[in-house]
Amino acid sequence: MAVLYVDEAGEEGFKETSSEWFILGGSMHANSGLHSCVGCYDTFKAARKNDDWFFHFQKRSHDERIGFIHAIREAPYQGMAVMIHKPSIDKPERFKQRYWLYFYALKFLLERATKWAETTAREPIHLMLSSRRGLDKDELKAYFGRIKSSPFVKRDEILWNVFQHDEIHIEPNRKYRGLQVADCIASAIYKAVEVSEYGTLEPRYITDLLPIFARHPYKGFQAVSYWPALPFSLHQQRMAWREIGREQAAP
Repeated sequence: MAVLYVDEAGEEGFKETSSEWFILGGSMHANSGLHSCVGCYDTFKAARKNDDWFFHFQKRSHDERIGFIHAIREAPYQGMAVMIHKPSIDKPERFKQRYWLYFYALKFLLERATKWAETTAREPIHLMLSSRRGLDKDELKAYFGRIKSSPFVKRDEILWNVFQHDEIHIEPNRKYRGLQVADCIASAIYKAVEVSEYGTLEPRYITDLLPIFARHPYKGFQAVSYWPALPFSLHQQRMAWREIGREQAAP
């Protein structure tokens, strides 16, 4: 069994005060890599933190974030993410119902996750989501059921033989190391693309995390996708960190 842990950064709203980006981050491992994943996390924690400590990106200092990233980036997690640039969505009114943007991003994430699981883990996927207020497992199962059964859903690339949509679990972030890694992935990307109140971007977190994305069959940041298409100027300004992954992936 492979497990895809999912957490998010940013928000789904479309108000003027809402975030520009909504990021869904995923960390995935198969049973064969579980011990190594747990060991990297626990070694970092045992050397520096008390028993009650758990990683939550927003609550940690810059040095804690960098230290945690360096501790887990070589662990056998497969990192992946979907970046949603809300101002570029052509018809945002379609996503104003609660959690519709979250569900849509999760569909994209599962398309990548199921392909990775089929070619690498060769195991079915269980989905573990970080708990959110009002997130309902039955509603989510119904959403995936509609996608799976509808002949009108365009470009559905989820491999349903790999993902059984009944295997969905929702748990608090602090309960699972994998959810905390997913939080780190989503938040690291968010810091690289969401302009801070001081007009700055911080790409170091995501570039330091590069090894966690570059697992077979991915190279560089191929495990990170964005939607919809971005204006060229915005792509140049916010996505320069992707070039680092492209350069390192070049033969």
